[in-house]
Amino acid sequence: MILYHGTSGANVEKILKEGIRPRGKRQGNWECESRSDSVYLTDLYAPYYGISSVDEDDSLGEIAVFEVDVDKVRLMPDEDFLEQGSRKTDICPVEGIGARTYWFRDRLPNFAHHWKDSLAKLGTVAHLGEIVPERIIRVSTFLADKHPMVVCELGNPTITLMNHKMCGDRYKMLTAVCMKDDYRLGDFFLFSEVLSNIADPEEKGRMVEMLGQTEKDKQRLKTAIEAFRADVVVRDLRKERES
Repeated sequence: MILYHGTSGANVEKILKEGIRPRGKRQGNWECESRSDSVYLTDLYAPYYGISSVDEDDSLGEIAVFEVDVDKVRLMPDEDFLEQGSRKTDICPVEGIGARTYWFRDRLPNFAHHWKDSLAKLGTVAHLGEIVPERIIRVSTFLADKHPMVVCELGNPTITLMNHKMCGDRYKMLTAVCMKDDYRLGDFFLFSEVLSNIADPEEKGRMVEMLGQTEKDKQRLKTAIEAFRADVVVRDLRKERES
């Protein structure tokens, strides 16, 4: 299965030699620390996680997005999915978001069969154990302090069930942009499919104005994306290993 992992560009060469390792005893990046024996992957938010991992004193501000091919058998749901998805149920015996998150995190293997739900509804999963270098397909790198319009969009999601439902296509599209893959500009804009089904020009015009999705906005975004992609560097690790 193809998924993505975002981190600081400072980690690239070490990862290419040693693989993507769980954090172990290192301090996590989040208030509720993730499992120490797992690597967290996504099909939506890798650029955001990469931006979040860069130290404030990192003068380069380089971001890396790794594309990996992982064994489904080692996948588990993200504890955040279990916490959010189980609200209003009696599955978890403790109260409070933090306490509930930790409760699920410590019992994640018991819920391993929900990894597909986690990916489909939150866009994230946990991978038990390291991801060896041979499983890394490509790595994309870019600078966080350039192209602020695009980088701002990469770095502003909320990792929630609602964000996935409303904006999932947007963040898949942005991941494709970072990997220099084909993308549909319309996926960035909310309700693009709804707009395409509105026949009345006046009604469509009112909706477009309300959403701020004018053709001028789209052209400005396309110009910014193409300038960003011109500076992105993507390495095909499989080809490098074959040569």
